[in-house]
Amino acid sequence: MKYVLFGHGGSGNHGCEAIVRTTLRMLPEGSKVDVYSTDIGRDQKFGLSEEAEFFQYRNRKDSKPGYYLSKVIYKISGNYDPINRFALKRALENQNAVCLSVGGDNYCNAEPKRHASRNKLFSKKNKTVLWGCSVTPELMDDPFFVEDMKRYSLITARESITYNALKNAGISNVKLVSDPAFTLEKQEIELPALFGTRRIVGINVSPLVMKYELGNNILLKNIEKLIEFLLEDTEYGIALIPHVLLSKNNDLMPLRKLYEAYKDSGRICMVDDDDTLNCCQLKYVISNCSFMVAARTHASIAAYSSSVPTLVLGYSVKSRGIAKDLFGTEEHYVLPVDQITGDQKVKEAFKWILEHEESIRNNYRIIMPDYIRKAFTAAELIKGL
Repeated sequence: MKYVLFGHGGSGNHGCEAIVRTTLRMLPEGSKVDVYSTDIGRDQKFGLSEEAEFFQYRNRKDSKPGYYLSKVIYKISGNYDPINRFALKRALENQNAVCLSVGGDNYCNAEPKRHASRNKLFSKKNKTVLWGCSVTPELMDDPFFVEDMKRYSLITARESITYNALKNAGISNVKLVSDPAFTLEKQEIELPALFGTRRIVGINVSPLVMKYELGNNILLKNIEKLIEFLLEDTEYGIALIPHVLLSKNNDLMPLRKLYEAYKDSGRICMVDDDDTLNCCQLKYVISNCSFMVAARTHASIAAYSSSVPTLVLGYSVKSRGIAKDLFGTEEHYVLPVDQITGDQKVKEAFKWILEHEESIRNNYRIIMPDYIRKAFTAAELIKGL
């Protein structure tokens, strides 16, 4: 069987890398797989492109006239089809393939119609799968997206909020699974020296999540108060861990500011400041933390699947839904960024995680093996196609 993976944002986003890396290992052995990426250079850098045949989405660098013509058509008509036909011309020549949209949160971002257009184009000659997804529930109020979801041969929802929203909208081709990245293997590397001296709290902050705050840099002020609490009232060390390193969406930007502010304490370190670690290596670092505070969903997934007690700084359905499925509630485990007022919220929420470490770890021991196995059920559903 031929498989096509599309919607991959490149390995500069290590969450995207983790989804593709684990998905490739779930597909039947010996399958022919084409992966379409927005940044094949980063896929090559982190070794992901060695596992399948990778192709770059075409863009304006390939053909300025064709790209800009399709953009003009989109501006006039609001139709993404010309842009997608241009960008995916070679991929659309496939017939009788199983085409997986692997972005995960492509229907949570600002341009879900672009992804609906891709589904429409691919599904004309192939079976399409919305793979390990979260979908903003409000989209199901729009008949356009309901029809789009029905066009997929299979939807694997990675959390129950999405699953229930789709089922309530009359979508029958949806199954509840776990995010494939829960199955990601760790790759051992040499840890920063600080890890050998004390227990570590990992902190991940992103420019993306900061866009959802109420303003006035309130999230960074909260993280500063958390760090000051850890330095003054505990013996923990702090590891600042980026998980997305894209030019316009780079976790290193806020994390470097935090490092510069507190480096003289001798109890804080930067991880992957030179952008050399892949998602498996970053998961190994996170797995060696005693606690995690994570803005990026896949940084939290690396922590959850390593049984690290974690506070998520949430901004969408995906973080809420995953926490709800793991713990029975999102309360205490997810702090919505758009509800943060004052500069003590993150510190107080994290103190709850500290105080309940034992019960959280016990919960992991009970539920995590089956929860991880549940990710592999999606692979069996794919084979059924």
